[in-house]
Amino acid sequence: MLRRQAEKANVVLVVSLTTKSGKEIHQYCENQCIIGKQLDSGRSFSLSRQQLQEIDHRLVEDGYASIYTDFSALDRKQASELDVDEKKAGIKPTEFHLLIVCDDFASKNALNNGHYSRSLQWQFNVEVNAMYLDLSAYRYLVVVENRDSFNTWFQYDTDDTMSPLVVYRGDNRLHTKAVELIIKRWQNEKSEQSLLYFGDLDIKGLSIAMEKPYGGLLLPSIDYIQRYASSAHFPPEQEKFIASVEQQCPTEWSDLLNFLTQKRAGLRQQRMYDTKLSIYSRK
Repeated sequence: MLRRQAEKANVVLVVSLTTKSGKEIHQYCENQCIIGKQLDSGRSFSLSRQQLQEIDHRLVEDGYASIYTDFSALDRKQASELDVDEKKAGIKPTEFHLLIVCDDFASKNALNNGHYSRSLQWQFNVEVNAMYLDLSAYRYLVVVENRDSFNTWFQYDTDDTMSPLVVYRGDNRLHTKAVELIIKRWQNEKSEQSLLYFGDLDIKGLSIAMEKPYGGLLLPSIDYIQRYASSAHFPPEQEKFIASVEQQCPTEWSDLLNFLTQKRAGLRQQRMYDTKLSIYSRK
């Protein structure tokens, strides 16, 4: 509760009463009969170094960690070993958790009498810690843009020899940090060339693939794209990305970009189920 403020304290600590944490500190001090000096017409108060030491002593006696303990690099298990409030941990429970595709071959074969069928392949989406996942068994890392397409990964027609690690790109709340981590690990342990982006074929999709170190796109053939692309998949808000994408677009993807801009059409992942997906390498 006091750790961050205490780290900044020199001679005294000034606590604002306009914040939730400040009010909690004030309530704790009152409960402990530790009276700070009122400041700024009662909107804040200060604590002396001696008072901070007294607070620290009482917290430790009650089973809490010292107010000077750094929890920023600890998960909740580690925090629980130091403090009765494990939620002080700096690492959130799902911060480095990655959502990956996992197929259960044993269950699939048992129910399907050993006869392989893509349409009957079972898929489980599993959360794993991106820090410790063993990458040695995979040839490609495939980052999938849309959650529904990730959930139905085995309904797409891909090369059976890819042996990919398939992960969901995440949203603003979950999995994004873990995806960034696994991409960095892949760069270090594997290669950027085997790092693939599987998303909607539109200007924004190309922009995302160029901003990150993706070595390739996973898409249908040009013939399929030309046949099934739709102007409905090229929303007006995509226009603002065109100029920057044209400047940065790799030569290998220029045909895709030209088609998108000339036809003002795109192709979403949900229209890619009934065709073979291939790798459009970046270099």
